[in-house]
Amino acid sequence: MSNWYLSALCVLSICSGPVAWAEEFITPPMVSIPAGEFMMGTIGGDPASQPIHEVSVEAFQLAKYPVTVAEFRYFAKDTNFSPDATCNDFIDKEGLRGPTHIGTGRWDKHRYSHSDYQPVTCIFLTTAKAYAKWLSQKTGTSYRLPSEQEWEYAARAGTTSRFFWGDDPTGAQACEYGNVADFTGESVNNQLYGLSNVGFVGLSPCEDGEAYNAIVGQYKANPFGLHDMTGNVLQMVNSCYSDKGYQPDTSAFQEKNQCEFYGLRGSNWHYPARPHTFRGRAKREGWNVSADIGFRLAADKAPATSDDSHFTAALKQAQQQRLSEKDNLLMTPLFGHIVQLGETRYQLRWQPVTDKRVTRYDIYQSVYPQAHLMGGFYQHQYTKLTQVDSSQSSLELDAVANGTSFLLVAANDEQSSLPSAPLLIPHPPVITDIPGKLEMQNVASLNGVALYRAAPTETRPERYYVFKTNPVTAQEKVSMTFLVKVEESGEYQLSYQGRTFQEGTFFTLWNGATLLAEISYERQAENTTNQHSVYLEKGQHSLQLQVMREGFDRWMLAGLEFTLQQPIATGDE
Repeated sequence: MSNWYLSALCVLSICSGPVAWAEEFITPPMVSIPAGEFMMGTIGGDPASQPIHEVSVEAFQLAKYPVTVAEFRYFAKDTNFSPDATCNDFIDKEGLRGPTHIGTGRWDKHRYSHSDYQPVTCIFLTTAKAYAKWLSQKTGTSYRLPSEQEWEYAARAGTTSRFFWGDDPTGAQACEYGNVADFTGESVNNQLYGLSNVGFVGLSPCEDGEAYNAIVGQYKANPFGLHDMTGNVLQMVNSCYSDKGYQPDTSAFQEKNQCEFYGLRGSNWHYPARPHTFRGRAKREGWNVSADIGFRLAADKAPATSDDSHFTAALKQAQQQRLSEKDNLLMTPLFGHIVQLGETRYQLRWQPVTDKRVTRYDIYQSVYPQAHLMGGFYQHQYTKLTQVDSSQSSLELDAVANGTSFLLVAANDEQSSLPSAPLLIPHPPVITDIPGKLEMQNVASLNGVALYRAAPTETRPERYYVFKTNPVTAQEKVSMTFLVKVEESGEYQLSYQGRTFQEGTFFTLWNGATLLAEISYERQAENTTNQHSVYLEKGQHSLQLQVMREGFDRWMLAGLEFTLQQPIATGDE
């Protein structure tokens, strides 16, 4: 990782002084949004974004960018706005903290600050509305926050795909249009916190050049000419939120007792690109302000007079300065494979990268047999074995055990690339006897979820488990396959160690195309449910668990145990 980003994570007083112009305010550049109709919401996915329904929108004005720190400074100075430094700007190896966390940031100085041209964050909805009212008084134009309907209509900009640039099933195009969780953020988080989005919230497979809050307008605009409608920071809207879906009066901002949550739209740098139907929320009371939530202004009519030339010129200069500071990440080695030379002798081979900055390749070897299935920061599961000069594209290894895997990392003295895909020397599959327990480290295959390891303690042995944070916009099917040998045909009691935010059906159990059981979760069962009966036939089988979540969820599964309750006699027994 280039040192520019690490050195840029400094406070405004060091990196970028306040903007000093003669004006008493900054008139925001606005975009004229034409009247029209569109289908709002989605058919599947998050229940909060349903049902899909037709919405008519009157012509209005929407700011080209989210409100920046530079613009907000005038308001803060004029109104003596000086809140305590408690904004939630905390991140560590576990990711962002929850909405009640008390951090150390303010709107003008927080962990992600490096420019006055980043979106202003760390403020409540009431402050954003106070800013709009203040600017209205200064300019004579009635500024406000957009409604949720206006925001989605403007974000879509006449398109009907998941994103205004297309459906983009892999998310690889997202970095052209916004600051999202990507390779840049993954690299910076790896170095600063040992944090990885792999197996956690995921990342878009591209490089956008920013890990946290970015200067506005750095990415391509949508067809209406609006920037940062995807990524960077979430944006407050003047509409209520309900997790039960769109309500009859979501456009009106109701009283507190009728509107516990207000809406957030767009996405931010912490998550992969989210479709325009995504609805976030923030609590009107009881939650702290956050350094990843901002806002943009709307107006019913275009300003009678507007001069944003100073702001536009200064913003362009800030964008160019930021661009000049950036280096692309080192290229990740691709197309690696393993060739067996003898019983325990192997050769790693890979395609040399074309990045001239690379001076060596670091070779990492797995610490645990199932490291190739694990999520989290790769150096928690792999240790550096050796390094070779960049002129080499192979390495011979002796006395390598089955189940060992390797990662390739391109590097120089200043930075390292992200790791390659694991190169695995497979081991024979583990067949579990039933009656018995299915241990997660013995899984034959994993799809859509990552494996984790809990180190042994004085009171608990080493434990493996699968864990997933399920975003509201996904309905990804997770599957786990185990190979088993059933000793006797009969009814088995299935118990499991696991938990989920959602009660009801947790996972289904299959033997090939045959559904064996639908397993539920109840909180009062204290993370272990023993009330499921499953019929298993004698012999070797491939059992598959499938998990399908709707809406936000965070779940964990640490093991299943089968106990024979009633054997079934057969002719050969």
